[in-house]
Amino acid sequence: MIEINKKYSFECDASFGTLSQERVNELFTDGRRASGFLELQLEEWFPSLHLTSGKGYDHMIVDPKNPKKGILEMRPIDAGKIKKVAEVIKEKDDNTGATVITGVKEKYVYRDKPNDSSALEIPPEAVLHSHSGITDP
Repeated sequence: MIEINKKYSFECDASFGTLSQERVNELFTDGRRASGFLELQLEEWFPSLHLTSGKGYDHMIVDPKNPKKGILEMRPIDAGKIKKVAEVIKEKDDNTGATVITGVKEKYVYRDKPNDSSALEIPPEAVLHSHSGITDP
């Protein structure tokens, strides 16, 4: 079991080009550099672990007739084919004639091809967005 906030150490018994063993170990001290290499081994070390890519979307399928059953299936969605958009709902004020924003409707738009005129609208509660967890300070 992997514990949070616990320091793990390992040595990489490998050589890369002309880098010395000490230099390779020094480079892998930074977990960000080592993570790409370690991810390849994690499934072998921890068979029950499921890896999530840096940016992904899943469509959560629910039975509309019986939503209490919960999520029946999760289908991965290509991140390049889906986009979150906000539709601004406007009305004209009868007294002033000004345009007033009365609401915003968020939705996901899925297009199989970039210039495809037909698009599938998916409500935001049916889409799970997973990201890398890395934020810009």
